[in-house]
Amino acid sequence: MKTAGKLIPTTLIVIIIVPILQAQPGSSPIGNLIPKPKSCITTGGVCNLSIPAAFNLPEHDRLSEKTVRLTLGKIIHLAPKPSTQPPAQGLQLLIGNPGVPGDSPEAYSLRAEQNRIVIMGKTGEGILNGLRTLAQLAIDGPIPQCEINDAPDFSMRGAHLCYHLIRESLAYNVPNFQSLLSQIDRLASMKVNTVLLELESMFPYQKHKKISCKIAFTPDQINQLRDRLDTHHIQIIPLVQCLGHAYNVLTHDEYAEYRELPDYIQQYCPTNPKVIDLYMEFVDEYLQFFPHIKQWHLGGDESRMLGRCPRCKAKEKELGRSRLYVDHVGEIARRVAAKGITPMLWSDMMEHHPEAMDLLPTESLKIVYWNYDLPTWPRGYAAPMFINKGFKVIGSPGIRFGGTGTELSVYYPRALRGLESLIPRMYCDGCREIITTNWMKGSPHESTEYGSAYAAALMWNKSISRADFQSRYAGLTFGLADPGICNLHETLSLWLPYAEPVKDHMPNHLDRFDLSGLPFSQKWQRYTKPGNETKVLQQLKDGLTAAEQTLKILEQLHPRCSRGKRYFDIIELSAECIKAKARLALALHRERHLEQKENADTDILRWSSEIPAIIGAWKAAKEKHHRMLLETGFKPCIDFVNELMFEPAEVEFLEKMGRRLAGKISEGKKPSQVAVAFLDNPGPPYKRGFVHGSTFKEEISQAIEKWCRGMKTASPYRLELKNRMFSYTLQNFPYIIEELQGIADGSGKSLDEIFWLNIFNAVGRIRPLPACSSVIRRGTDQNLYLGKTSDTNEDQRKMMLLRRVRYNGRDFYVVGWVGTVWVEMALTSTGLAIGGSSAPSQPGQTGEGIGQHLGAYPVLFQADNVEQAIETLTRIKFAGKGKIFGLADAVGNAAILEKTGTAQGVIRIRPQQIGILGVNDYQTPHMRQYNSERSEAMLRNCQNRRDAFDRWLSTTTGADGLKSVTQFLSDNPFCQTGQANMYTLSAAIISPVSREMRLTGLPPSKKKYVTWRFID
Repeated sequence: MKTAGKLIPTTLIVIIIVPILQAQPGSSPIGNLIPKPKSCITTGGVCNLSIPAAFNLPEHDRLSEKTVRLTLGKIIHLAPKPSTQPPAQGLQLLIGNPGVPGDSPEAYSLRAEQNRIVIMGKTGEGILNGLRTLAQLAIDGPIPQCEINDAPDFSMRGAHLCYHLIRESLAYNVPNFQSLLSQIDRLASMKVNTVLLELESMFPYQKHKKISCKIAFTPDQINQLRDRLDTHHIQIIPLVQCLGHAYNVLTHDEYAEYRELPDYIQQYCPTNPKVIDLYMEFVDEYLQFFPHIKQWHLGGDESRMLGRCPRCKAKEKELGRSRLYVDHVGEIARRVAAKGITPMLWSDMMEHHPEAMDLLPTESLKIVYWNYDLPTWPRGYAAPMFINKGFKVIGSPGIRFGGTGTELSVYYPRALRGLESLIPRMYCDGCREIITTNWMKGSPHESTEYGSAYAAALMWNKSISRADFQSRYAGLTFGLADPGICNLHETLSLWLPYAEPVKDHMPNHLDRFDLSGLPFSQKWQRYTKPGNETKVLQQLKDGLTAAEQTLKILEQLHPRCSRGKRYFDIIELSAECIKAKARLALALHRERHLEQKENADTDILRWSSEIPAIIGAWKAAKEKHHRMLLETGFKPCIDFVNELMFEPAEVEFLEKMGRRLAGKISEGKKPSQVAVAFLDNPGPPYKRGFVHGSTFKEEISQAIEKWCRGMKTASPYRLELKNRMFSYTLQNFPYIIEELQGIADGSGKSLDEIFWLNIFNAVGRIRPLPACSSVIRRGTDQNLYLGKTSDTNEDQRKMMLLRRVRYNGRDFYVVGWVGTVWVEMALTSTGLAIGGSSAPSQPGQTGEGIGQHLGAYPVLFQADNVEQAIETLTRIKFAGKGKIFGLADAVGNAAILEKTGTAQGVIRIRPQQIGILGVNDYQTPHMRQYNSERSEAMLRNCQNRRDAFDRWLSTTTGADGLKSVTQFLSDNPFCQTGQANMYTLSAAIISPVSREMRLTGLPPSKKKYVTWRFID
């Protein structure tokens, strides 16, 4: 086609429909491009492209319609068929245009104007790179008008895909097939053009079927994998080990004759003439699936067993050890080259034996120089040595390697520094090919995506800074303008005792698949040695701090994160697992010291109260770790690594220690019988509910079994009451329903079950059982002390829960039951104390209101003192039983508030009065009419407690408030153990002024309390 006297080159033109999405505040598509273009200028405005996107394909080039759709299809709606002629407006892709700057065949230019986008490239690869840039520009909708001129620094930009599997049940977290395809799509989007494919026993060998493990990819999957890589124009380089690391073959007895030594599976014998023939059979099997490959990796690294067998010893003695290596790999390299394929070899063995380098086929063999951190690498920089010998050299940094850190995250400090140091250095030495390794470990494989993206960015544009990359990565991956999420990868880069790398479980590093070396019992012995424990405790504390900081930042970023949910969730998973493991390990070491300490009752009670939540969080983390990794991994592998990281012996040992400690102060009772469990439960409603539910999953199931049986056989009348309570709560207190939904999801129960658990005793006529008491005492220091008993049966003790809730500026302790947001007693950081007791119902209630045990929860989010609490409760309609609240605050106000339905009465403490009491009947004149529901026995019990209270006040004038209340709650009739149908389950003494809650770790008669403060 001619225009204005000029010949327009063969043209591919695409008109694109760009979805108009809401861009993230502060986020720029130009500023989010990975890799960073060499030149990018914005010209103002956005492109207005035709809908749908018509396109035509270039002649005389292999850029296919399938490739265009795979590159753009998830972002841009393309027309059903390519057009035959370039449209007047839209996207124009020009192949072979001389206007593209630079010499690279992958160079491209992109110009986005008001009504069209023009991408020019010297080849289809150049156009494809422009399409990848366009896909990133369009990810948030409007494409900015701009001009981009771009070309890569490195011609080979490779990524290593590794499957270290010799059998299906190994502690390696590797991507399943669909996840592998997604990983390839992600690499392609960042202009990676080569994949080093190390499948080991995941390859479906046909002649050597024994080598393939039970979860190996099928031939059809390998064909799909090849086609996906070909469609992306990604070069495939198989890696099959030719000497060392031959575990996947030599583990089988059928191949024992090829071993260097009979009992070791690490290395082939290089003097066994059958080994090379066997290896070439492997090459031929790969060529059946990948007939067009141009390069092949022989492996050859870490061949640590040279000269062990008698035949090899003899050759070593005659010719030297290096000849064992070069004669073997050199012959294989020559045979591979004879098939028209360029062989590659890892560099390390020749770094150790440079004297034999000349014996290798320099003309055909490439050296892959691997160095994962130039500043600290044990071997000196050796790339020039190979270059000077005439070898073509490929630089190879690493993302996941060695045994540093933990298998719950990826250790990034060395990896990032290694990328930054090696890639530019190799460029300076004339190298233009890079393959970044990513060795499979037990840590989540998606955690390496951050490092893979940084490697892709540096391989294209070696001069990009880490700060620039992080800003782009946060924007492209998560839709965040704040790059802070990137730093969390390094925050979680730490050594964590009891969650060591898989490598540390190997008793013999010549067999990297024997992980029997470090069961929990051995770790415990090692880490509790006097010379080790101090360091171990600091590492655990550092891990806990890092995890908590990470989770706090993620909570802040979550509402602004518009994409990348899986990667976000993986960071959160790592933090939650590190936190759970560190807390449990710290509890183990703390118990060890408590056992050796005298007069440690209070510390033991505090420790015992924290253990249920620590164990629950450990179990919840284990379950989430297994569930999430299973989504993109292989079940046998995930089962193994999950058990390795969360070894049941840890919890069993802690529980055994807990029973032993509890016995020191409570005559052999279990920890659940000596302390009310504690849960620090911050975050928004759903989040804190989910943590609550997942942490106490087992206890919630028991509570539902005990208290929700009636739900299945409930009458229509009671179900209607429940539905009305739900509607009222949802309308007036939606955050309560959000939190209950979180509890439901976390515990694996339905919202219906959890709501019933919260209101089961409010959906019908309640038998007049004995219940709780609240006593408020003014001490000689004029400060108020609120004493509160919780009276029920002993089975319920293990269901009681003390929570610390911190959200939106509010901070309070509240005691209730697992699975509920009940308020038995509470203390806010502002000094408002609440104690709740059951009371008679108001006749004629229809369920219009909030279940009475939920009624004080909104108060904790709204009130700072007694008067505000009274006013808040006035606006809340109760359903079910009534409640009698003891209220006290830090400024000296106190009251007993009587509440049922819409009726409410208040008894305030007078200025000179030293105490008031609330039990289970009403005393204000207009509320007494509801006492008719109480039985004579119940009323008599209430009066007995009231009489005891009066006697106590008259005999303790001028007494210390705290000591006096402690004594009062410890004696009959308030400590009701032994009375008919009466049991004082727990008690609290709350000091509003000092903002302390003292909670009994045993029945009050034992007078053993744990103090909880807001500074804790």
